[in-house]
Amino acid sequence: PFSGNEPLESDLLLSGDVELTDVLFTERIDWEEWLLDFRRYVDLEQVAVSEEAGLLSYNISVAGEGAGRLRNNIAEGVCDVDLVVVGDTTSPGLTGVVRMHPGGSVVLQDREFELVRGELRYIDPFSFDPELNLLMRTEVESRDESYRIEYHIDGPLTDWYSSAVSTPSLSQADINALLLFGLTRDDLERFGGVNSALLMEGA
Repeated sequence: PFSGNEPLESDLLLSGDVELTDVLFTERIDWEEWLLDFRRYVDLEQVAVSEEAGLLSYNISVAGEGAGRLRNNIAEGVCDVDLVVVGDTTSPGLTGVVRMHPGGSVVLQDREFELVRGELRYIDPFSFDPELNLLMRTEVESRDESYRIEYHIDGPLTDWYSSAVSTPSLSQADINALLLFGLTRDDLERFGGVNSALLMEGA
């Protein structure tokens, strides 16, 4: 069985180490549109994989400590890269991890979060669909209280899921209302009217 570290069966092997010193990502990203395009790309790539042996097999390490920098509308921070290009010219693959340094920032729904932990792990070398493990934190002031919210994102990039906890403790629906409007559902009923609270429930 193929583990992702040894080359496929072809006569020629391209092997070696690539050390990254500085890679900067500044392109603005439309998150929703980009994710839809990425899902289509992954589906097409999985269908298009050939069973024929490639001309060259790959075993190339691509690494750089603190070499990746993000500075766009989605995130700002520094990351370590530790990846291995595997497979061959017909079916290239990727394994390894990209790990963000704590203290960066992530913007979701126009709200800025401090990045506590951030990892993209390429486990299946041929899916190009990394597993996400993100933990972000933000402070939100409501009319009567200050809340610390920790927001988790986990799962594959094409089908990730999220969860959140707050201090003091709130329900998931109240946390969502707080992140979107800066008010809990009780606040919305008191200050924004019942219609606003019902709209929040629908959202």
